[in-house]
Amino acid sequence: ADNDGICDDEDECISIDNCNNCEGQELEYVELWGECYNIEETVEIELQGYDVGSPNNFEQIPPEIGQLINLRMFRCASCFIEGPIPSEIGNLNNLEDLQISNWITGAVESEIPPEIGNLTNLTSLTLSTLNLSGSIPSNFENLANLYSLILTHNQLSGEIPSYICNIESPVLGDNQFCPPYP
Repeated sequence: ADNDGICDDEDECISIDNCNNCEGQELEYVELWGECYNIEETVEIELQGYDVGSPNNFEQIPPEIGQLINLRMFRCASCFIEGPIPSEIGNLNNLEDLQISNWITGAVESEIPPEIGNLTNLTSLTLSTLNLSGSIPSNFENLANLYSLILTHNQLSGEIPSYICNIESPVLGDNQFCPPYP
């Protein structure tokens, strides 16, 4: 009501979400997996899950993760991801380390989002045991800073692009790639 940009008693905020964001004002926090993350200040997220049915069974990566504009590291190791990797992950321009691996085989059944190829600051990429299909996106060639690439235990197919040879440690085993190999 007083147009000061602050959600307080004088503004008569109509609705506040679980992270205390006031409806109609710019978001300060985003809720992911029942936790509130500051959009500007969150630089690392590391999740781990081991037991089916545990509170660390994350099931999906919400598209809202793309709002964490300063995120440099996202790791979801031994998680139980059931849904696809959201294309909004391509909005994380500062991301340097992206690691997503499932504890169980065959849960995701989707393709690698080509938007990952826009993450030019990426140095390490692991997408393992996600039952990913299709081929390695052609725009992965844009990932000039990538030194570690692990795409093991998926259903990826097609030819391995020659630019993969420029990556210091590519690990591509247990897929369905076709010869000729670079």
